[in-house]
Amino acid sequence: MMKSPTVLAVGGAYIERRGHVLGAFVPAASSPGTMREEVGGAVFNALRCAVRRGVSGSLLSVRGAPRSAAH
Repeated sequence: MMKSPTVLAVGGAYIERRGHVLGAFVPAASSPGTMREEVGGAVFNALRCAVRRGVSGSLLSVRGAPRSAAH
């Protein structure tokens, strides 16, 4: 039996915030919509894809918050 490859990914993982306007966008006005948050980052996303394909993986990343969330 072939052993699954193991990958150590080193890099950033952070919270991605995405907004979606419901209806027509009006500049300089309050527009109703939705916000979504999920973990993202180039290294995290690449490792997630590899794990979905059968690779055993670990992530080494710093812990913290982006400036926008630190206030």
